[in-house]
Amino acid sequence: MLLQLRDLETELDEERKQRLAAAGNRKKLEADLRMSAQQVDIVTKAKDDIAKQLKRAQVCAILSFSSLFYFCPTFSFCRHLKC
Repeated sequence: MLLQLRDLETELDEERKQRLAAAGNRKKLEADLRMSAQQVDIVTKAKDDIAKQLKRAQVCAILSFSSLFYFCPTFSFCRHLKC
């Protein structure tokens, strides 16, 4: 009977240790998840900013390229625009 009681106490101690370890792992995983979510937010904002800058640069390039040919009298294909 005493041997069974010791075995049960040992099992109980092992189970407590496992639960504490599982709780610690869960907290660590939750913290990692929060950190990852923050990193995703930062990267998403940076991507959106870069996309806006690229769009602005493309518009500026198109406008400057088209104005170059619109005002250039030496190009025959823009003569119909009366440059």
